[in-house]
Amino acid sequence: MGRVSGRSCIVTGAARGIGRAIGEALLDEGADVCFADINGESLMAVEEHNRDRADRNGGRVTHAVVDVTKRDQVRTMIAHTVSVFGKLDVKFNNAGVNRPMNFLDVTEENWNFIMSVNGLGCLIGMQEAAKQMISQKTGGKIINTTSIAGRQGFDNVAPTAHRRLV
Repeated sequence: MGRVSGRSCIVTGAARGIGRAIGEALLDEGADVCFADINGESLMAVEEHNRDRADRNGGRVTHAVVDVTKRDQVRTMIAHTVSVFGKLDVKFNNAGVNRPMNFLDVTEENWNFIMSVNGLGCLIGMQEAAKQMISQKTGGKIINTTSIAGRQGFDNVAPTAHRRLV
């Protein structure tokens, strides 16, 4: 049995990179994992690739296509996870973006896009996961990932440098 056997988890930004690795590590520890991302085509491949891993470790796997900036889509993702796994124990807000631009070239569109995904998406994810966990009366864990750009300045990632989530 793994450290999170029997736990139901959602990981956003999970079609690739850190999010995918987090989801796979949770599967290795026996969790049920919903890989969530805006990129549906990649998600189906990730789910298929991880079926054996889930079976081997006693977990289950599913996926949900979601734009984390849209509250109705986040609610649907959580409802899907609960319908497949029966509950939500862990919500890992990992979705994040950057469109590098030098500071003096940053546009409002660039700024708003990054802030919507990295800030608002995290807020919506925390709120909706908390509502589900409270309604279950089981508690849970909400984990937020941030970028090193939130602690250290880079000349071409001005918008992300202002993202400070605790």
